[in-house]
Amino acid sequence: MKKEFFIGLFMNSVKPFFYYSNSFPKIMKEIKSSLVYSTYQAGKLIFISSLNGTSIVKYAKNFKRPMGLAYDPETQKLAIASKSAVDIFSTSKGISYNYPDAPKKYDSVFLPQASFNTGILDTHEIGWFDKKLWIVNTMFSNLASMDDGVHFKKEWQPQFITEMMPEDRCHLNGLCFENGKPQYVTCFSDTDHAHGWKDVGYEQGKLINIDTNEIEMDGLAMPHSPIIIGDDIYIIQSATGEVLKHNRKTKERTVLNQFNTFLRGMEIYGDYIFIGASKIREGSTSFKNLPIDPEDSFCGIIVLDKNTGDQVASLNYTDHIKEIFSVKILPGVRSPALLTDRDDLYNKAVMAEGMNFWVKMKENQKESAQK
Repeated sequence: MKKEFFIGLFMNSVKPFFYYSNSFPKIMKEIKSSLVYSTYQAGKLIFISSLNGTSIVKYAKNFKRPMGLAYDPETQKLAIASKSAVDIFSTSKGISYNYPDAPKKYDSVFLPQASFNTGILDTHEIGWFDKKLWIVNTMFSNLASMDDGVHFKKEWQPQFITEMMPEDRCHLNGLCFENGKPQYVTCFSDTDHAHGWKDVGYEQGKLINIDTNEIEMDGLAMPHSPIIIGDDIYIIQSATGEVLKHNRKTKERTVLNQFNTFLRGMEIYGDYIFIGASKIREGSTSFKNLPIDPEDSFCGIIVLDKNTGDQVASLNYTDHIKEIFSVKILPGVRSPALLTDRDDLYNKAVMAEGMNFWVKMKENQKESAQK
């Protein structure tokens, strides 16, 4: 594997907080997009971008246990699943260009538009289907949609799950779409009792066809983050650090690459595969006896060449951030920002059909906001 030169970034000028390869900002500039990922361990949503191709811009916001992410380029909606809610943000050129605190700095300022209170469902991956937001409801072992009358509406569950109980019976976690429709899910086992997946070996994972309830792939090692491209399904084996490509016609499996760390979260864009890497969680029984050396495990973002599987770039954390869950690309977004209800200006914008503007603040309000 080709060695890379890494650039260190320092926090308080004491020790590196994270570092990245020279190729990482080059790739971000090449694809003219931003990367966003969630880390529930640190409680942050992190955006990474590069305008010059030599350095990266990092923008972060705090959320309570953020996990699943979904982005719709057509509507410019960004959905974020957190501890007990799913929040939806959107943006527009006019709103972004005229952002009062930094005019012309951001091309996409995401503003809060809607929020669904879910209760604690341990929501994993999420996505839109038929104008509804679907979630992997891990706690109740099903797929569910968001509803304004109940915390969730069940849409599908594996046929081996006999009742809907908050027991995380099979650790349903991954969801992928084909032609805009939910097509496959991943789970750690086909057990039907409370936390049953913890009672079996780590190689009991499944990839299940939602339409037929048939198992497309079996014997997977803690599978996560399935993605469909043509006849191929790309999938992560988290427990072994492997990135797989499975052909649905020939059933051939190819290991594109393998790393000594827990992989989770994947996005494919153009010729690149972006993957989240997490350190092995100390003291957790779920990570016990995995064929990964905890001492050598690491956290960050790995970028692979989609055609060869070779690593072409990376970003590594040395402190604070230890786990990553979801990884998404925001196509065409070069300089993102996001406001929550903890920001002074979050409710000063008005977005409607044909008009987008910021409410002008009085001088005494500006002074108060700056304090």
